[in-house]
Amino acid sequence: KKFMVADNLAILVNFVYSHLYDQGTPLIVGYYLYPLQMYADFSGLTDIAIGAGYLLGIKAPENFNGPFWAASPSEYWRRWHITLTTWLTDYVFTPLRMSTRALGDVGLVLCLMANMVLIGVWHGFRWSFALFGVVHAIYLSVDALTARMRKRYYKMHPRVNTLTNWIGPVVTFHL
Repeated sequence: KKFMVADNLAILVNFVYSHLYDQGTPLIVGYYLYPLQMYADFSGLTDIAIGAGYLLGIKAPENFNGPFWAASPSEYWRRWHITLTTWLTDYVFTPLRMSTRALGDVGLVLCLMANMVLIGVWHGFRWSFALFGVVHAIYLSVDALTARMRKRYYKMHPRVNTLTNWIGPVVTFHL
């Protein structure tokens, strides 16, 4: 994944991003290839580390589980960089959520915001990464706050639920 896929996709992606003033197909191709390149790069490096650990008798946990097949933002984050999101859930989100549960949905949104901004700045201490966290916190908040309503709706309309299983990953990927 790292050397055969990610490094070769990086050549195309870098070319597209160095020619941002061009229009049309190259930008669309870059838009779709960048997440795949990033996934193959990060997941491939993780696989190398897991394999090296096996050589030393260490069994490391899986870190990616088909994130681009996720049907919702919350499912995406359960499948992407599993070790980081699990650690932050255990040591940041859950304690914050327990202390803000009296605030109801507002507390939930605040906890999601804090958790996702931390994920953003973990990648780099810049405003763009903090903004990344805020945007994903909004996606997760909408997902969490509408979950019960969607579950009831899908129970009454099972065909729509089946359709959502196909459309959900496409929408989530584009978000």
